[in-house]
Amino acid sequence: MLSWFPNVDWSNPFFSVLSQLTDPYLNLFRSIIPPLGGIDFSAIIAIFLLQIVAGIIPGILYSFV
Repeated sequence: MLSWFPNVDWSNPFFSVLSQLTDPYLNLFRSIIPPLGGIDFSAIIAIFLLQIVAGIIPGILYSFV
């Protein structure tokens, strides 16, 4: 979501590490969903998918107990 803020200094060590950790996952969605009007909506879809998976996994694990 930091792509929504064009003034972010990506050379800052914190933002650089954050980008290196999240970009591989977000790039999966960026290849499917191009930025619309210069805004990257792929992060919203990526978070939505993580929420779905986080809700499904406990149910699957509980069924094995």
